[in-house]
Amino acid sequence: MEGSDARWTTHPNRLRQRLAAPLDHATADDLLARWFQAEIVARLGPGLSPDRITDPRLPGRLRGALGDALLEGASAEARAEQPCPWDPPCALDVLWGETGSVRRGVEIPRPFVIRVDPDPPDGGRVTLSLFGFATDWAEGVADALVRALRGGLGGGADGARLTLEPRHRAIVTPEPPAPVMPEVVEPGLGVVALTVRTPLVLRRRSALVLDPLALLTSLSRRAEGFARWHDTALTVDGDALAETASALTLDGQGLSPAGWTRGSARQPGRSIPVTGVVGRLVLRGPPEALARAGALLALGSRFGAGGHAAQGMGRYDIDRGA
Repeated sequence: MEGSDARWTTHPNRLRQRLAAPLDHATADDLLARWFQAEIVARLGPGLSPDRITDPRLPGRLRGALGDALLEGASAEARAEQPCPWDPPCALDVLWGETGSVRRGVEIPRPFVIRVDPDPPDGGRVTLSLFGFATDWAEGVADALVRALRGGLGGGADGARLTLEPRHRAIVTPEPPAPVMPEVVEPGLGVVALTVRTPLVLRRRSALVLDPLALLTSLSRRAEGFARWHDTALTVDGDALAETASALTLDGQGLSPAGWTRGSARQPGRSIPVTGVVGRLVLRGPPEALARAGALLALGSRFGAGGHAAQGMGRYDIDRGA
């Protein structure tokens, strides 16, 4: 918990040291069993229209507004993008500081994702999920989320800021995701269906692709990173992952393209077009191969897959019926 581990109390950059020196090694199945998260749920009134709720840019705008709100309670060092010397570190450092990498090409992600959903009959719901030991900062992050919503987001009508008033705010701790088991549709053939809620963008060497290997590789890399927030190093067998993927096929007939533009961090004012897919995605193959992929698929339902997942892209739900 916050500041409770003596290993980190004298380290000048103890948060990064903790991420770099996990206590344990685990498989994806082990990580699934020990997964821990807290969800900050803000229920909004009718000020968030249906078209805004489905706007793929909204989670990214919420993310930016949250960062601005966290500045208010941050140390001078964290505000200057340096490690926070406070004990425990301020929430800005935990959520926005540099996290390092697991290995070349696999970064440790920031420990949260944001999603936006309808909240019947006429409202919207913002959910910010914190993962692993970052949940120790949940109360401070919840307060910052309320300030961010009230302070307003970019993208309102005629360039105005869109201000949102939470009607209710709660912090909940869901159970770890259940293992994904395939539905056996005939001897030797199983299926797992996903409903992709926000645009999924899968790439291989910068080219857009849509196949089992790209999906499972994306999930494996994100799981490696998020495992560090659980004081765990994920054991990954790349050959076994490729073998599992080669036994599967991906049916994307239920998918449709979804495009949007995002801003450039390096070139302010520049808009970058992005294309992904949403809808129904079905994996087919031997039930034992689908079962081997089950832990990664279950974990991905919590943190998303593919490019721009930190901005809310690649979010999906598991549909165990074919």
